[in-house]
Amino acid sequence: MYMTRLKYNGCYQRKNEHGMPAPESAWGVNTPVYAWLEGLVRRWPCMCSISPNAVTVLGLAVGLYVAWNLATAGPWGPLLVCAVIRELLDIGDGTLARQCQTQSRTGALLDVSCDFVYLLAVTGGILYRVWPLRTLWKWILVLIPFLIAICVLVELIAEARRRPKPFQENFVAQNSAVLGPLLVGLLAYACCRLQRAAAP
Repeated sequence: MYMTRLKYNGCYQRKNEHGMPAPESAWGVNTPVYAWLEGLVRRWPCMCSISPNAVTVLGLAVGLYVAWNLATAGPWGPLLVCAVIRELLDIGDGTLARQCQTQSRTGALLDVSCDFVYLLAVTGGILYRVWPLRTLWKWILVLIPFLIAICVLVELIAEARRRPKPFQENFVAQNSAVLGPLLVGLLAYACCRLQRAAAP
């Protein structure tokens, strides 16, 4: 099958003509994460036996726990740890696919779809938690992840329509390993403050 080569982080990666290339992006927090994950795959080639789509689904499962933790006011430790793990898995699935040359259109669409479902679950979790509160601030907390979910939905639609080609990541995508858990932590903290303020 025809193969081509794309430049990624200073080196050339081969990809299937139907696969999704690596992002051509400026440096961000995710850059050393990409490098670390690529090093793991090169050090342990047996990791190529793992399906990138399975990693994507596992990341969604971890994300659903994050949403459930938010909804039930669960402990902070597991919440933040799982938020970080979810972002690492979200980065790792694409890295694994590129390093093992198993990129696919289906995998790319599944990745964005799981991001969308995760954000909707976080929105629902926050809505469930703050619904009894009689304050307009609760709607701001709900709107933040919901608007991000809408942006991801737009990305999903665009991804479904465009041909595979190198793409430029935005600031959020370049730094998602930090911004994702930070957003979850801030939303959880804001929910706590609103609940305490509404307590008699």
